[in-house]
Amino acid sequence: MLELLGSVLGERSARLRPDDRADHPCGYLPAQLRSAANINKQINAGYDGSGQTIAIVDAYASPTILQDTNDYMRTMGSPLLTKFQQIAPGTFQDQALCQQPSGWQAEEAIDVQSAYAVAPGATVLYSGGFNCIGGLDIAVSKILDHKLANIISNSYGDTETNYSDGQFIGQIDIDAQAAGEGIGLYYSSGDSGDNAASVGFSTSRFISTLATSVGGTT
Repeated sequence: MLELLGSVLGERSARLRPDDRADHPCGYLPAQLRSAANINKQINAGYDGSGQTIAIVDAYASPTILQDTNDYMRTMGSPLLTKFQQIAPGTFQDQALCQQPSGWQAEEAIDVQSAYAVAPGATVLYSGGFNCIGGLDIAVSKILDHKLANIISNSYGDTETNYSDGQFIGQIDIDAQAAGEGIGLYYSSGDSGDNAASVGFSTSRFISTLATSVGGTT
């Protein structure tokens, strides 16, 4: 699968983090996240994610994800994250194109914190891409090829206009592999509505029927 990605995906335009805008709204605290859909009741009943693994995929890999998460949880009076694994991408590439590894670090920590907040019994696995282009797909494929998680939260997006036919097929192959293995795939649909402001006409950030698109971030 990894060899296929290298030849099919090529170098597409840099994918955008969901927070690439100036007017950031205030975020939700862990307790507020758990208040949605009465998650606290489910957690108290024992449905806290135990036995499950949630994978997070972003570009690059902050060396302080676990420390940052636990500093935050400690401040919030929440239990610390102990079941955490990280797959580092090795050498970082295309750093200027991808807004530098430091530009992704806050996003990485927030994604891990959010997943842990709503599923405190689950293992959280972070898999980093070596860049914000094809490296993201390879980071996803590492999880799929070894069946390392039950769901994969991909905190990035791209518009359909940036995909060639071959790249589209490569993406569908990834989604089909996940569906065949029973692994849920979740992608950010972005914060820009129909994307007309950025590309000049209405277009979608979601091109697959084999994955779930979630507005904004994960």
